[in-house]
Amino acid sequence: MANTFIGRNKIKDRGGDHKSNEFKIKSPTSGFDSKSAQQTAKLLGIGKGKVEDAYTVLDDEQARKAVKEGKSVHAAAKESRERKKETRVIVFNETNDNIEWAKWTWNPVTGCEHGCPYCYARDIANRFYPHGFEPHFYPERLVAPQNTKIPNGRKDEPGINNVFLVSMGDLLGKWVPENWIFEILESVEKSPEWNFLILTKNPQRYLEFTWPDNCWLGATADNQQRMNIALEVFSMLDHPIKFLSCEPLMEKITLFTSTKNIVKIPIHWIIIGGRSKSTGMNEGQPKWEWVESLLDEARSLDIKVYFKPNLTIRPKEYPNA
Repeated sequence: MANTFIGRNKIKDRGGDHKSNEFKIKSPTSGFDSKSAQQTAKLLGIGKGKVEDAYTVLDDEQARKAVKEGKSVHAAAKESRERKKETRVIVFNETNDNIEWAKWTWNPVTGCEHGCPYCYARDIANRFYPHGFEPHFYPERLVAPQNTKIPNGRKDEPGINNVFLVSMGDLLGKWVPENWIFEILESVEKSPEWNFLILTKNPQRYLEFTWPDNCWLGATADNQQRMNIALEVFSMLDHPIKFLSCEPLMEKITLFTSTKNIVKIPIHWIIIGGRSKSTGMNEGQPKWEWVESLLDEARSLDIKVYFKPNLTIRPKEYPNA
């Protein structure tokens, strides 16, 4: 089912009005710094804070208008500073060492209703987000792909073009309105220089949308039931990169399901990981036999495999005495 994103964009370029005849001045803060404020304050015999407030007001047309209408310079300057905070440039966040396969995260949507006991993201959200882990849409974050630039000297770094899309939720959860997804996909389409990695426990919704090629479509397969669902969906989905995340690997699972032609497994990449600590479960490792079995199957099918840093299990075998 094809979808058209044209006309859905609600993001407008911000710009000032430079044609006002009321204030024919250059930007007064163009050469302004703390030292300048101190020197001016000394010259006029007033406090440095008053000078800084005056500079702030002079450089903000809305603040100048507020002063003209009777608001104090200090109050107008304070409001101006708050507006600048709200319009700060929004970019991707850099990931930690536990997500080596993507150097950035982007969360225009947060929150999840799956209720998995091993979820560490819920703990983080409940601690730091005003909305907790309740689903929430941040349309102001849609500009992040266009605003983020790769730092100098890092262009050849592995994973530097990869962005984990919605690391703090499930973009395709059944509770996510389709218009949220449409707006995100519109931003994705405008940013072909990035690869956007999506991971969901509800892969059936992949079939409801048309996905740009710079999306990597992933599904959680922590048990055999989720593995079977993911394989079924991916067999119906023609896309350049489809992957499975077996993190945490909760049981022995197989790619060789009875309903699949094993020569045409529709998977390009498998991530295998352990269980991180959360309030719902302690950290833990899968059995090595589970990891080894999945690794052998992937190798036989020429599927790329990635061991997460939190996967520390390894064979500890001894010969019979």
